[in-house]
Amino acid sequence: MGHGVRQHGVLAVLVGILLTGCGSAGAGAGGSNPSGSTTSQNGGGLLGGGDKVGGRGNPIVLTIGTNDGPPGNDVNGNHFAAEVDRRSGGLLKIEPRQIRGDGVPKYNQKLAEMVLRGELDLAEVPSRAFDELGVTSLQAIQAPFLLTDDDAVDAVVTGPLAADLMSGLPAAGYEGLALWPEALRHAFGEEGPIRTLADFHGLQVRTPASHSSFELLEALGARPIDFGVGVPAGVGAAETSFRATENLGVPGVMTANVVFFPKVYTVIVGREAFQELTAEQRAILRDAATATTTWLVENRETEEDAARWFCATGQPMVRAHDADLAAIVAAGAPVYADLEKDDMTARLIGEMRSIVSKLAEPVFAAKPCNLDALARPDTTPTPGLTDDPSVLNGVYRADVSADYLRARGLSQVDAFNNGGIWTLTFKDGRFSHHLSRDGTVCEGPYTVIGSMVSVSCATFDPLFTATWTLRDGALRFTKVTPGDALAQAGWGGQPFTRIADAP
Repeated sequence: MGHGVRQHGVLAVLVGILLTGCGSAGAGAGGSNPSGSTTSQNGGGLLGGGDKVGGRGNPIVLTIGTNDGPPGNDVNGNHFAAEVDRRSGGLLKIEPRQIRGDGVPKYNQKLAEMVLRGELDLAEVPSRAFDELGVTSLQAIQAPFLLTDDDAVDAVVTGPLAADLMSGLPAAGYEGLALWPEALRHAFGEEGPIRTLADFHGLQVRTPASHSSFELLEALGARPIDFGVGVPAGVGAAETSFRATENLGVPGVMTANVVFFPKVYTVIVGREAFQELTAEQRAILRDAATATTTWLVENRETEEDAARWFCATGQPMVRAHDADLAAIVAAGAPVYADLEKDDMTARLIGEMRSIVSKLAEPVFAAKPCNLDALARPDTTPTPGLTDDPSVLNGVYRADVSADYLRARGLSQVDAFNNGGIWTLTFKDGRFSHHLSRDGTVCEGPYTVIGSMVSVSCATFDPLFTATWTLRDGALRFTKVTPGDALAQAGWGGQPFTRIADAP
């Protein structure tokens, strides 16, 4: 935290830590989670702060955890909470919790394990995570290149297959309430398009830990890297969705018709704890979770809208040629052979194929966009050719809002203190940073050594060091150190647009 953007913003975080350490009445009395932060203030266990029969003076409050964004942005959990509240007449309450997985290997699996330990009451866990936890019934969702459009995913999560897919959870200690669809997962190249099977060869690809996901990428010739272990140098791709590219911190090229599989959440509760509830309470949770599935099918962002948003960011979107796509799909055959060794998985995959075959051809097929960006000349100075700091001369600006910082994992205090319009000025070895929220200015020297820049500001020496690129007026910093969330989100998160010559 000593490498924050603003000195008194960092002090505010330190004060918050001290207050938490002094036993404030907020979160802090619960168990541990994957990132070391706390869980429920009533101990996190089911019924920890309520009355089992749900007396009107003391409603039951249940926590639901997710790794994907702060509670305020957890659309799934918030809608579920509203459904539970309405159906129970306020006798059951759902409290969404964001459980950060930054730098935590197998963070989705560890989220599920928190439910077994009673540190969370429920959790939204991506279905792919369970093949690492001994649950095989859900792995059919990971069948490569099978569920490749919204309608197919919706038919699976709302139909009778949903119960079959969740049928393996009780043996592992979980009760499955519902499947919640999110988005389709594509091939995203950070250093160029991924359109052929050869493009996968030797490519490091970021993906959340999952046996099936890793096996597929390896079958394509790639080297999977667990998102949770951080981002090693040289990683050139990710398995991700259109919207999720916003969290990667680097621009890239999306291949619209290389759809590995969908991301689907499984809503779970600890089986033993679930049995402590009354039959009526259990029914309320199940019905509310199912109603949330229906609501998501009708209201979540479509693939078409997500693709439109991606194109609006200016990043290129391409399509693999039919023959190349066929080769990529064929390379995934060994994964099917492995999945279908399990009789139930083989049956579920067969039923999914039947569902897909009965659906009409998708009305939407994402079209390429921003292809001119692929042909633009590289205007980045060749590393090592210049150590002249004037190569960066200019005034640059980016909107690094508090909401953006919160979504990148910063605390509410840190995000508030550092959120706003960031204006950077580089001039012949002198640097200044201006924050719009309160007019803070921080100044110091900077040095350029080829493709590397080291920037100091006030007492922060250095403030950050990074690889820099300057293309078409967009200044980007990658391989940023230090590695704390504020430095990564602030300096490495978005491009800074050149708006003027340095005065």
